Amino acid sequence: MCPRTAAGARYAACVPSTPSEPELPEPEARGADRADHLGARALDLGRRALGLGKRDTRPGVAAVLHGDETEGRGLDATETAQLHRIRIFGATGTVLMAVGALGAGAQPVLQNPVQGVRMLGLAARMPSASLTLAMTGTVLVVLAWLLLGRFAIGRHDPDGQPRRLTRSQLDRTLLLWILPLVVAPPMFSKDVYSYLAQSEIAARGLDPYDVGPAGALGVDHVLTRTVPNIWRDTPAPYGPGFLWLGEKVASVTGDNIVAGIFVHRLLALVGVALIVWALPRLARRCGVASVSALWLGAANPLLLLHLVAGIHNEALMLGLMLAGVELALRGVHIDTSDGRPHRLRAAAWLATGTAVIALSSMIKVPSLLALGFVGMALAHR
Repeated sequence: MCPRTAAGARYAACVPSTPSEPELPEPEARGADRADHLGARALDLGRRALGLGKRDTRPGVAAVLHGDETEGRGLDATETAQLHRIRIFGATGTVLMAVGALGAGAQPVLQNPVQGVRMLGLAARMPSASLTLAMTGTVLVVLAWLLLGRFAIGRHDPDGQPRRLTRSQLDRTLLLWILPLVVAPPMFSKDVYSYLAQSEIAARGLDPYDVGPAGALGVDHVLTRTVPNIWRDTPAPYGPGFLWLGEKVASVTGDNIVAGIFVHRLLALVGVALIVWALPRLARRCGVASVSALWLGAANPLLLLHLVAGIHNEALMLGLMLAGVELALRGVHIDTSDGRPHRLRAAAWLATGTAVIALSSMIKVPSLLALGFVGMALAHR
């Protein structure tokens, strides 16, 4: 029977009802929905990790941050004059660093070429003033690099085209900043003296991985005397490729510390040259303007202070690693505009790049990780 309406005039519409499941309380329903969402999300992530999911059509990080940057047009007359002042500002900093290094640098204990020399030897008798000059120069270089970034990143004209310094302007700036440090004594590190001692050990036919400078050369040897005490009994931590180069250096320079320092600095400059060669090419593959990449990677104060002034073998390691990555990517992204895959040429580029990266790991092992990124690029291809 259908119940009557409150007015009693009509019968209410009556629809037979079927038994239904009891509704979950509201908190339990929300918890079930959340668990279903998390399960679906985990399943989707698992499929994507295994390469079974749909291809992501969203733009990558490089496209979002950079897109396809163009080199843009050059600076106007006012900006060129400002760039010239920034260039001189940074060069002043490196000159101050070079002068300060005469008294505050990592001078050798023996065969110090400026000791007792008029004017040049004065800095060694005023270590506090020399340290002030070196630190002031370092601050000037950092400030000049930051100011240079405005012209490296560039500004957009009303037509949307960026206006930034040219590649030749950046190259001349970097060269001007490096030159004073080339003739300066080592700074911020005495690792180069360990290079010389371990190279002499290899030149004598001994195993640098088995014995340190003190045990192989003797405590009173001219090369051992300049090695820091903490490293005198430490075997070589570097790769066989670097020790082979050091052996050749030792065969040429012998016990001449100054000549050995400049030859090792020359090797560091070769690494810097490889960095300058490879960075713009890798940047173009990522849609980044070459001068922006060189400003961040080559004109960086860390490169000037650590690799050039400090004469670290990481310069050669990084240069070979970046050059190897560029050569390998030429094989990954081989030109197929004529319809032919050029498999042999692609394999040759890949083999050459892989060999160069492996060579860089013979300077220092960590650069071997670059092979993983080449493999990822090849898999993506």
